[in-house]
Amino acid sequence: MNTEAEASKELEKFFQQQGWEYRKEWVTKSGKAIDFLVKAPYNDGYIFFGVECKKDLNQKAKATTLADYLEQASAYSKDLDMPVFLAPVISNESNSGIFSGGTNLDSTAALLIFGGRFNVGALVKQERYWSGAYTGTSWFMVMRGAKFWDVRNGFNPKRLNTVCSLGSEKKRKEMKIWKS
Repeated sequence: MNTEAEASKELEKFFQQQGWEYRKEWVTKSGKAIDFLVKAPYNDGYIFFGVECKKDLNQKAKATTLADYLEQASAYSKDLDMPVFLAPVISNESNSGIFSGGTNLDSTAALLIFGGRFNVGALVKQERYWSGAYTGTSWFMVMRGAKFWDVRNGFNPKRLNTVCSLGSEKKRKEMKIWKS
């Protein structure tokens, strides 16, 4: 996607396919506007999360650019008190190559490992190829080294929390499930 407008249209199409409600340019408590605030059904209620749209998010993105995006998304997460996902990350890597730890990380994998500690994840559009031929597209969300959501399994209850660590004590707070 060459422009943020193209990326935004792709995200809107994805949200509609999932049946998720969303608001564009949601103004946060601080008066800043995040690209999307999403309301998704979960366990007879709803969860909310933010999505910040960026063009050219992929394994070739510069680490300094991704660090800027992380800083912005982290600020939105604090302001909204909910996770924020950078999107759409375009990938043709294996799932584990996108969010697994290790000593040789590309900039996107590093973003997802470190970003999760700031309640920042990614909404990934994975383009699959077999022997050089395009075979399809799948979408999933990543938070703290694991899937937050995918089409097959839905939301991962082990990731429906936010980091609220104090000093050296790792703490997580359950996301609120809003009932209708």
